[in-house]
Amino acid sequence: IEDDTLIWHDDKSENDDTTLVRADKEVIGMANPWIYTTDLDEAVSGSGIDFMGVAEESMSGLTLVTYGYIESTIIEAQYDVDGVRMVVRKSPTVSGLELSGDYNIYQNTWEVNFKGVNVECYGDGETLNLAYIYGVENNYSISYNAGVEGEGLTVDQLQSIVMGLQ
Repeated sequence: IEDDTLIWHDDKSENDDTTLVRADKEVIGMANPWIYTTDLDEAVSGSGIDFMGVAEESMSGLTLVTYGYIESTIIEAQYDVDGVRMVVRKSPTVSGLELSGDYNIYQNTWEVNFKGVNVECYGDGETLNLAYIYGVENNYSISYNAGVEGEGLTVDQLQSIVMGLQ
């Protein structure tokens, strides 16, 4: 690599020609829009979205790992729950798959309602790995052990989380 140019010598070709490839640094890959922090105030300020996350007492074994945000769009909290990853995201404008980022296909879909809050659930039918919360001021997604059906949240655990979200 010389400055902005990658020089490629192809030893497998039938001739001795050298192939020159120009690689512009600004064009390579898409920038990651997520910014991570352990400071909730920084995540709230950067996203512009009020957020309090999940209260640790709402679930046994729940430990905050980090906060993340996309400026003016989404805020999230990532948790470890006894070795399982749980991500809670909130956005006033983004919803559904775009909000959760969980593109797994789950066996069952069903809805529950907790005191007027509608929650669309995805999982094996008894436990859920993905939930979308509607009927509130903002959109939420909760991803738990994404893609691993049969090892998700119970409805009681989900209710405890949903009732504690802001």
